[in-house]
Amino acid sequence: MRAFLLLVLCSLAFAQQAPVPPPEPPGEPATTYRLEVQVLRGGQPVQGVSALLYKLGPGGRPLPINIRPAVRVSGPDGRLSWAELSGRGLMLQLRDPRTGFSLTVPLLAEYMAPASNVGPYQIRLEMRP
Repeated sequence: MRAFLLLVLCSLAFAQQAPVPPPEPPGEPATTYRLEVQVLRGGQPVQGVSALLYKLGPGGRPLPINIRPAVRVSGPDGRLSWAELSGRGLMLQLRDPRTGFSLTVPLLAEYMAPASNVGPYQIRLEMRP
């Protein structure tokens, strides 16, 4: 029995292991973007608009992103921004808690400049490297 056990252990020790693949050379760095948003109402900046940035997952479910915080609030100039975004599959949800206004926009080229008018609101979106 000992001889059999020794034979098994030796065969395991000398068995060829699969070679480790060499590391892949570094590729092109991923392009990141900066998103800038401005919210106006009647031509005036709107302070206090909350904005949530998220990814769209399978079945249209919202997924979190790696940017913290994902929720921003517009300042006195009606602006808010995020940096270092991947630019793929992102959605932006805007909400003015004072009026109940809510808008969800996919971050696609056709929604960028010029500004979009939604009721009394004017939304300006700009995404650039």
